[in-house]
Amino acid sequence: MDRISCGDMVAMAPADQAMVSAWMSGWYNQKLGYNWVDLAAFRRNEANIMKYCADHPKDQLMGVIQAAVNQMQKKQ
Repeated sequence: MDRISCGDMVAMAPADQAMVSAWMSGWYNQKLGYNWVDLAAFRRNEANIMKYCADHPKDQLMGVIQAAVNQMQKKQ
């Protein structure tokens, strides 16, 4: 998963994007200790990451997600 670039993610078929998004969301939520699913937050976060990735195709997906998680934690 750490080899997937934003460009790779944007170029995936929608079904593959959904699978990767769900996997990454589950992995990061577990890492943060969450044991529930907030579908509205998932969809909002997925849209934000995809928008960012469309504009920054060379960035690594996991790095982008980690930066978003770090930013979210600072706001809490």
